[in-house]
Amino acid sequence: MIPARDEATTLAETLDALQRVANLSSIIVVDDGSRDATADIARGRGADVLSASSPGRSGGKGHALRLGIARAREQGPEALLLADADL
Repeated sequence: MIPARDEATTLAETLDALQRVANLSSIIVVDDGSRDATADIARGRGADVLSASSPGRSGGKGHALRLGIARAREQGPEALLLADADL
């Protein structure tokens, strides 16, 4: 699960790296009010994208983490990996 805000310049590389991790069943990106192409890049790389805030407004990293963790729990994972968008 990746909380992200205005990370279009680094997110694609991060998602590509995470997709090479064995046994990773899904990637959730929580877009926290990005004004760039963060959400589009995440969708284009197959991530499940949640919107934490409207464009230009940020609910904060903690808010994004709570939303992402709640979504992940719905999927019933054995483990949850948290990553920054700029790995």
